[in-house]
Amino acid sequence: MDVAHVSAMAALGGSVVGGLTAGGTTWLSQRAHVRARQIAHEAGLREDLYRDFIMAASRAYSDALLNSEPQIPKLVSLYAIERAFWQPVRLQLAERAPITAAQLVRWVHHPRPPSDEALRSGPTTEHRVRTAE
Repeated sequence: MDVAHVSAMAALGGSVVGGLTAGGTTWLSQRAHVRARQIAHEAGLREDLYRDFIMAASRAYSDALLNSEPQIPKLVSLYAIERAFWQPVRLQLAERAPITAAQLVRWVHHPRPPSDEALRSGPTTEHRVRTAE
């Protein structure tokens, strides 16, 4: 192979690596920027929920001070706002539930073997009590 060909291939390879690096860096920075905007948006939504909750709780409290009868619709709206606080947490738990259930089934059917330390120390007191019964 000619020296000129080797030099051209090296330059072409360097250009490809440089282009891929620049593209990867751009992609990662865009991804981080989108994630930061998403977090800021979610924080704004939570702030709105907190503000609504404080306003509804203040109204319910002032009505409770002025009236002897409970105002059920105001308490229901307060409860609805409180439930909205936990909606993202419930969604995350729902996404992880099948994985957790699969792990539980695997742990039940394939228990982890005892560690070397547990084998050296002998049976536990719980095991001794069960075998003595």
